[in-house]
Parts: sequence; C-alpha cells; structure tokens
Amino acid sequence: MAMKRIYQIVCLTIVVAMLGACSGNSYSTLLKEEKKTIANYIEREGIETTDTWPGYKKWPNKLYYEVPGYDNFYFHLTKCGDSTLVQDDSVYTELNPVAISDKIVLRYKQYRLTADADTIDYWTTISNAYAVEFNYLTSSSACTAWHESVRLMRFSGAECEIICPSKLGETSAQSSVTPYGYKMHILIRR
Repeated sequence: MAMKRIYQIVCLTIVVAMLGACSGNSYSTLLKEEKKTIANYIEREGIETTDTWPGYKKWPNKLYYEVPGYDNFYFHLTKCGDSTLVQDDSVYTELNPVAISDKIVLRYKQYRLTADADTIDYWTTISNAYAVEFNYLTSSSACTAWHESVRLMRFSGAECEIICPSKLGETSAQSSVTPYGYKMHILIRR
C-alpha cells in the first residue's frame, strides 16, 4: 500500500515537472516580459522619465521620476497635498509631513499596463466606503511600492501615479509577475 502511494507521488511530481517545463515561462523569462511590458507602456503613453527629482511644484503631465534603488519603479506627483510652496522649490514649509507609524489612508485605482484595447482591467478603492489603511513604514500589510510612494508624496492630501513592477507590488502581483499602474490619494491620520 505504501509503495503504491509513493509511486503515485512520484508520477504526480513528474507530470507537474513536465507541465512546468512545457510552459517555457521561467521566472527570469517572466521578469524580461515584465520589463518589456513596462517599456511598452511608457512608450505608448508618451511618458518621459527622469532620474532627477522634479521637486514639489507642479510636474509636467507626462514626467515620471525613476525611483533610485528600484528597477522599473516610476513615480509621478499629480497633487502636492498639504504643504505650502513658496516661489521656488528650494524653499517650502512642511505642514505635517508623514512620519514613521502614521496611519495612512489610501485610496487607489490599480490597472494593468498591457495594451489590450478591448479590455479594461482594474481594481479600485475610490468608491469603496472603507479605504486601505496601514501604518507608514511599520506595516507589512502594504506593499513596498505604497510605502515608497507615501515617502515621496510626504503630505496628507497628496496624489500620485506610479508604475509598479511586480517585485514591489502586492503579493498577487509578485506571484504572477504582473506590473501595475496605480493612481493614489493619501490622507494621514495621527
């Protein structure tokens, strides 16, 4: 009886291994496809990228900041939030910038970066009664991209758009190696 069970397990393992080999989608292949998807999205949308922080004044519409230390993670500030900007970006007054352990209330729209013209695939919390809440830099319930975006937004009421590679995204994006775009709005609760 035990030999039959071992034989079944061995056969099942072989079948699963063969199916995996037939798919041809190794993790490295999926990462290469993801990189192409992000590059195609940037080109298709006419996005310009920069590795120089544009500051907190109004950003050009299609200018995205390449976040240092992360491959293919791009950030675009659409609304500064509760800060007072003086005439140039070198002088500004911070009104309650985000701090470690602050409660972040996040509303977002998540969308795929693929070019399927006949498919709109997105998830949103914009119209939900309850937004996503997490503690800044101390919560594991929020993905790395969200924490980094909050760091860059800095102020309650800020809004941004990001291009998020799977490694920085939610668990489902990581397991499927799927990059997403996000439109985000934060409030800081103390």
